Amino acid sequence: MKYEYSPTLLFALKNNVLVPYIVAMFVFYYIAGYLVLKNLEKSSLYPVGIIILAIISTTHIMGGLSWYILDPLYSTIVLIFSKISIIIALGSFGYVVVTKLN
Repeated sequence: MKYEYSPTLLFALKNNVLVPYIVAMFVFYYIAGYLVLKNLEKSSLYPVGIIILAIISTTHIMGGLSWYILDPLYSTIVLIFSKISIIIALGSFGYVVVTKLN
C-alpha cells in the first residue's frame, strides 16, 4: 500500500470493503463513460472523450497490475497516466469555454 495513490482504494482496503468498492467503481465508470460519450456523440470533442476514457481505463488496468509488479517507477507511470487524462479533460473544458464565449 506504500505506492498506492488512490485515497478511496486505501480507505476500502483499510476498512475491508474492497469488493463493494470495486463493484461501485465499475458501475460508476460504466455509467459515466456512457453518459459522456452519449452527450459528445455529435460533438467535435467525441474523439477526445474516447481518448480520455481509454487513458482512464488503461490507468485502472495498470493500477491493478501494480499490486503484482510492486515497482515504484511503475506506480509513478500509473500516476502520470492519470494526470495526463486530467490535463486533457481540463484542456477540453477550456476549449469548450473559449469556443462557446466566441
